[in-house]
Amino acid sequence: MSWALLKRLYSRLGSPLDRSSRSALEGQKRAPNKQKGTDGELCAYHYLRHHGYKIVARNYRKRFGEVDLIGWDGDTLAFIEVKTRTDHSRGRPEDAVHRSKQKQICRVAREYRIRNRLQETNFRFDVVSVEVNGPQERVELLKGAFGDQRW
Repeated sequence: MSWALLKRLYSRLGSPLDRSSRSALEGQKRAPNKQKGTDGELCAYHYLRHHGYKIVARNYRKRFGEVDLIGWDGDTLAFIEVKTRTDHSRGRPEDAVHRSKQKQICRVAREYRIRNRLQETNFRFDVVSVEVNGPQERVELLKGAFGDQRW
């Protein structure tokens, strides 16, 4: 919902929005995180290409979810989730790929495999952990980080 529409709705209700509410609603507080995620995905893309992956899709989206990267590692199709962190206050990046996120990735992967007639292909789910500390980046690839979560 746009800021202008929210402002009109709140003005009709007689409840003004303060400056902090406005910046949160406009997404200004989340913009750095979004940029951090985009930078992390680009870093992971280059890392995977350097390590022999052939990336065939980036940010593959369906209405029920998204997979950050899809690529071939030899004859195995990998569905890759990228997590980026600048500090450990919320844990390691790979810890953020919780069960509900895994289920969402698996659902998108099933749709991708069916759509592209790849049901008989070997596949796995990888996680790329990107830690940024100033100008330094540490990238770790976790092959087969989780299994197919059907339930």
